[in-house]
Amino acid sequence: MADDFFEGTWRARQSEASQWKVDQPAPQQAYLRFEPTDSGYLMVAYGVVNGEACAERPQSIIADGRRRPLLDLSGRPIPGVPAGAMTFGSRPDPHTLELGSEVDGQVLGAGRYEVSADGKTLTVTNKGSGPKGPFEVVMVLERVDPDPYRA
Repeated sequence: MADDFFEGTWRARQSEASQWKVDQPAPQQAYLRFEPTDSGYLMVAYGVVNGEACAERPQSIIADGRRRPLLDLSGRPIPGVPAGAMTFGSRPDPHTLELGSEVDGQVLGAGRYEVSADGKTLTVTNKGSGPKGPFEVVMVLERVDPDPYRA
C-alpha cells in the first residue's frame, strides 16, 4: 500500500467541503474501497442512507485512456445504462484518477478522484446524468487506518 495512494478504505467526512446535489438523500455514512487488480482497481461504494445499509454496484477502474463498453463485472449490460455506453479512465499523476462514461458522444458521468500529498484525504468530484436525473457530488474522505479489510 505504501506505493499506491488509492488502495484501501476511505470514509466520508461530514464537512462543508462535501456537497450532495442529487435527487436522493445524502448518506449518513459513506465509504469507498479501492482494491488493486491486475489492470487497475475494483472500487466498492457502500454506506448508510435513511438509516439503512446500502451498496452500489462494484466498479472496475482501468485508467489507461482506452474506451471500453460499460458493463458489469461479469461482462453483462447494466440495467438502466443505455446500450452502447462506453467507459474510460486516465491517471494523469499517481495521486489522480479521472473517469467518465458516455454514449453517442453524450456524457453520462465524469469523475475526478484526487488523493492529497500526505495520502490521508481523498476528494471525489462526480457529475452527470443518471437514471434518477442529474447529479453532482463532492465528497471529502479520509483514509481508514487501520484498514478493516486488511488482516
